[in-house]
Amino acid sequence: MPVKRRQFLSAAGLSGAIALAGCAGGESDDAGSTGWDTPSEVVIGTLTPLSGPFARDWTLVKKGVDFAVEEINANGGLEVFDGAEMTVVSQDTGESTSTATSAAQSLYSSESPVATVGSWLSSQTIATTAVSERNQVPQLTLSYSDEITARGFEYVFQTSPKSSQLGSQGLD
Repeated sequence: MPVKRRQFLSAAGLSGAIALAGCAGGESDDAGSTGWDTPSEVVIGTLTPLSGPFARDWTLVKKGVDFAVEEINANGGLEVFDGAEMTVVSQDTGESTSTATSAAQSLYSSESPVATVGSWLSSQTIATTAVSERNQVPQLTLSYSDEITARGFEYVFQTSPKSSQLGSQGLD
């Protein structure tokens, strides 16, 4: 069965979050160590619309992320952290920027994820990345708005083309 575009994109998003999680280690005091602290658990957050008109597609993406993390944990966890297991904590961004902002604030204040994936809707991503930046938590997004990275944030990673780049190929 071929991989569908959405399956591929959610797997790419999870891979990016896992890579960002690997960047979250600190200096270790152990002589001869790799320089990484070794956590027993790595928390990744997802900020997705799980209710409202956008819920259907993003509930499936969340399930894909959960499945991928289950597979990683079942196969020995994160090798870079000596087999530490991953945990996914999800927050429902609903259908508005205010609910998305509240979801991000709740996630960062209660769970302390090392990285987040989301929000997928550009308006919500603009809102949640402002919260991510304040909390210095990397957020990986597939949203398209040019504004997401135009603000110069250090903790925002946009993996999709910007909206100004869409459709511009081959028109010259």
